[in-house]
Parts: sequence; C-alpha cells; structure tokens
Amino acid sequence: MNKLLLIALSVIICSTAFGQQNKYYDVTHNGDCISAIDISILDTTHAIASPKGHGKTLEFRNNDTKSLLYIEREHHTVWYQFELPADAKLSFEIIPNSINDDYDFMLFEQNTENPDNFCQALMDKTIKPIRTNISRNNKEIQSKTGLRMGSNNQNTVHSGPGDDYSQFIEGKKGTRYFLLVDNVYKNGKGHALIFNYQPNEVITAVEKVEKVEIVENIVEVPKPKKTVIQIAEYTLKGIVTDDETNQPIEAEVNLINSKTGKKIATTTSDPTTGEYKITLKEEAKKLPKQSYTLEIYKDGYFFDSEDIKPYDLPELSKIKSRKRIPKIKDGKVFRISNINFYGNEARPLPRSFPVFDVLLRTMKKNPTLKISIEGHTNGCGNGADFSRRLSKARAETVKKYLETKGIAADRIKSKGLSCTKMLYDNPQTQKEMMLNRRVEIRVLEY
Repeated sequence: MNKLLLIALSVIICSTAFGQQNKYYDVTHNGDCISAIDISILDTTHAIASPKGHGKTLEFRNNDTKSLLYIEREHHTVWYQFELPADAKLSFEIIPNSINDDYDFMLFEQNTENPDNFCQALMDKTIKPIRTNISRNNKEIQSKTGLRMGSNNQNTVHSGPGDDYSQFIEGKKGTRYFLLVDNVYKNGKGHALIFNYQPNEVITAVEKVEKVEIVENIVEVPKPKKTVIQIAEYTLKGIVTDDETNQPIEAEVNLINSKTGKKIATTTSDPTTGEYKITLKEEAKKLPKQSYTLEIYKDGYFFDSEDIKPYDLPELSKIKSRKRIPKIKDGKVFRISNINFYGNEARPLPRSFPVFDVLLRTMKKNPTLKISIEGHTNGCGNGADFSRRLSKARAETVKKYLETKGIAADRIKSKGLSCTKMLYDNPQTQKEMMLNRRVEIRVLEY
C-alpha cells in the first residue's frame, strides 16, 4: 500500500511541476483594476520592470497609515487576476529583482454576484481585501513578501516594521482573485510572482488509488519537457541628424552590453532620411539584470552615447528618438553624460567603459585631434582642495586609459575643475549627483 501511495503522489507532483512556465510581462499599462493582467497560478510571472505610477485612476489614497487593510495610497502599481482551477490552499511570493524595492500588496476575492461592478465596488470599499501586507521591506530576506503556508501568520500586516508574510488562503474552484502589487519606490527593477498551489484533490486521488489492485508497470512517469528559452525582443528606432544643420546623416549605430562590452547589434542610419532601426534580442530571464549602451558614431563627428535600462525598453520601443551629433571643431566642448565615477573616487563606474572605447575610437579615427579632458565633482563637501585634486584625478583616469591604448600623450591634456561647473547646483537625487561626477572633452586642435 505504501508503494502505491508513493507512485500516486509522484504522478501528481510530476504533472504539476512539468506544466510550469515562465511568463514575462510589460506591466506599464496595467496599473488599474480594470486592466488587470490575467495570469495562471501554475506559471511563474515576471514583470520585466517595476510599474510606473498608479495607472489612469488613483484607486486608493488618503488612507490611515495605521490601517491593516489598505495601503495609504498607490505609488507604482500593477494589478493581476487569477482563478483557482480546483479547491486548494494557495500561497505566493513576490520576489523583487532589487532588494532596494519595497513591495506591498492587497488581495481581493471577486464578488460573483456582480463581477462587472467589482472594480468600482473595490474603490468604494464595499469589497475589502482578504489579505494585505504593507510591512517595510526586509533586505535580509531580499525584500520578499507574500502569503505563506503555516499557522503563525496574520491575515493583514500594517505599514512599518512587521511580518514579511501574511497567512495563506483556502479557496474554492473557479474563485477569481485580484492582486494589487505596489512598489513604494520609483524606477524599480521588476519582480517575480511565484505561487504555491496545493489542491485538495490530492487526498481524493490517493484514496482512489488505495482501492485499486497493484499492477506492475501501470504508471509511466512522464518525460520532462525540453526547456524552452524565452527571448525578449525590442526594436529601437530613431533619426540621426547633424547638430548644426539638422539635416539627416549616415552614421553607425551600435547596441552594446554595458556589463560585458560585447556588441549586440549594429546598423547604419539611412543617408537620405537619417532613420535607423536596431533590434535587441535577449534571453528574457536575464534581461532585468542587464544594462545597455546605444552609441552613434560618424567620422569627423563627436559620438553620442545613451545608457538604456531594461525597464525603459517597453517605452523606448514605442517612440522614435532623435539623435543630433556635432561636428568636431576647435574650441568645442562635448559633455559625456555616461562617463561617471564612484563618490569621492577617481574609479569609473562599470557602465563607463563602453564609452571609454568609443572615445578611443574617435581619437584613432581622427589622428589630428587634440583634446583636454576636464574632470568635475558633485560639490565641494570635503573642501576645495580635495575637490580640485579629485576632479583632476578623474580626468587623469581617462587620459591614462587612452595612453595605454596607444594614443600619444601630447594629444591629451587633463584638468580638474572641482565643483565650479556642476550641472545640478543643488542635486536632489542619486542620478543628479552621479551626473555631476563627470568628465567633459574640449577640442584643443583639429
């Protein structure tokens, strides 16, 4: 009897595990209840980027900060909906791609009497959440949250320090649920949503097996399905023009993996229209951890370089960018926005190295070009002398890189401008501080 029980359980477990798939979603336009993404609890759901904003309707706001049921207000939300395929116990886990993201959630059971009015009833609070967790993110567990199997969890958890998980639910077949996931912080890196589904039919199936006579080789364990690698694909479009005349020009367009320096795709803009189209194909599960650089290059011109984050791809693929590149001329100053440095250091951020390479290429393709590299700092908090030496050291870092790659030392000068020419005099964000820590290129002779 024990042998047959083990076989039955094995069949049930295998049939569930082999059916799971990874599904990837652009959640940009699913910030409202009426636009909830319909997902399967048998799949692992991936949001390739954090939601941006609260959707078209601010469904929750001005709630008590001590409420056990409701978030104070929506920040950056996505709605999911799903249905139970059988009577079951259900838990789930929301796993941020970055531990700095702080996800809260509310889970609602749809009213079967009037499902068409469900979203309005939810806003009117005539339908209340059955599970809520608004606790502060716990970085020691990678900022995860969700519902957990067990008996020690509460149905609702208030804001601030508290339990990271709420209690699992027991639901009936066909019941539909709506899940609001809210990231407190903007510019998040996305998340995964994984369900733990324990159907009550497991017991029934075992009971039926116990009444069957044991027959050898009656059960065939299904062969695992081949792993299907899902590819995310985005097409970036734009127009390249001369900065002064605004006329279309032919230029080389490259898409580079900023972490590896590997060129992913390359194309050339049309000489008549200036238009280009370049396609990014990346294994979907790897996409959230990547970063990219789009560079525009043409002989006799200074290059354009743009950082691209995975969570920007859905929006960027919908628009046509305009890239204006300037001709190299004596006295011109070119700001390089993505050669940046760690705070109080002359050590460049990893994202800077692809730009080092295109600057090197510019110097090699234009052998008469002589430049001055000018370093800048984000304020003078450690004193004017320290800031001057730091800005000079940052310029020297770029200079030495070019020299080690074969550029003659007499073609390059370096200069530290301290905090005298900050882009943001009173920076409010990490990005503004980072952009202050930069270098600029001044053409001395061409």
